[in-house]
Amino acid sequence: MKANIVIASVLKPVNDPRMYEKIGLSLAKHFAQTHIHIVAFAARDMPMPALDNLSFYPIYNFKRLDLNRCFANILLFRTLRKIKPNVLIISTFELIPAALLYKWFFGKKLVYDVQENYFNNLIYTQVFPPVIRHLLAYMLRSWEWLASLWIDQYWLAEKCYAQELPFIGQNKEKPNNQIKYCILENKFSQNTDNQVFTRKSKTKIKNFILSGTISADYGVFEAIDLIKKLYEIDTQINLTIIGYCAKQSDLVKIRQLIDNQPFITLIGGEKPVSHAHILAELAKADMAILPYRPNKCFAQRIPTKFFEYLHFRLPMLVSANPTWEDFFKNYAFCAANFLNFQHLPDINELYAQIQNADFYENRQTPADIYWQSEEVKLIAAAKELEVGN
Repeated sequence: MKANIVIASVLKPVNDPRMYEKIGLSLAKHFAQTHIHIVAFAARDMPMPALDNLSFYPIYNFKRLDLNRCFANILLFRTLRKIKPNVLIISTFELIPAALLYKWFFGKKLVYDVQENYFNNLIYTQVFPPVIRHLLAYMLRSWEWLASLWIDQYWLAEKCYAQELPFIGQNKEKPNNQIKYCILENKFSQNTDNQVFTRKSKTKIKNFILSGTISADYGVFEAIDLIKKLYEIDTQINLTIIGYCAKQSDLVKIRQLIDNQPFITLIGGEKPVSHAHILAELAKADMAILPYRPNKCFAQRIPTKFFEYLHFRLPMLVSANPTWEDFFKNYAFCAANFLNFQHLPDINELYAQIQNADFYENRQTPADIYWQSEEVKLIAAAKELEVGN
């Protein structure tokens, strides 16, 4: 009889890149006698799992702000009782109650895959009014401290989380020097259909893209403003904005700003966009824009987009940030220009700089941007949990 592993999330689709293409497929491939069950949100055009020992459970189907979301833990616990996993991996704080109940009743292994510093997200972004955001943040942190008493391992999507999250403890504290946490960065997965890509050098930069999360904090309005200025110089300039915008007021403002602006296209917005669709648009783009506003929420993080854009050899315009500038210094080529999007330089000089820069200089794509380097650490951590035994 096969052992079972459940990977669970709220609002992420079952074919989410990290849960499915990275963690799910890696575990299913390396532990053939184990069945991987991904429990999450229903996905549009949901594909069939690539391996026989991997299944999708799209048990969630509600809007981001929906009363039905209150029942997410009940739905998960019912599903867990049917599947009876030996290892439960939760990818959001919201599922801590169901995870703890399962741990208490059945004594199985519990992993918290930390994809976000949710405390910082609440404190330093503008989604909720100040009083509410602080109340929610400290309630959340209390839950995370409580859960830490029973969590067997933490998998961290960012190196900085090891310092930012006090509840995870320190490595080597457990018996027999077993790890307490493992850093599994969100590098590009070659399990996608975009494994090989060659971009022509010296291509004139006309097609700009802003992908992923769409919000004021991520600089969508600065991107629109920049493209409008560049369009005044070169009418072949265009921008594709693709991704999901959770805040309705931001979405309304975006549509107002791009109305009657045919050189700016919005894909998605009120609805999530599949990762495959985003990757297809990246393959057509000439330059990516990452105009993050200065914010402690993500100042130390390495955006997943960096690895995606490096894979596609896509030049980038990135907000000035010491952590990100240090990251790109690791590569022996120019991949990104850094600037202050709140105080743009002379637009004609910027346009000339963008068009004349020798991005990537025909160098090979570095191997360390790919998930395979993280997969080795994942399998080692899973073996400590006695996955498959």
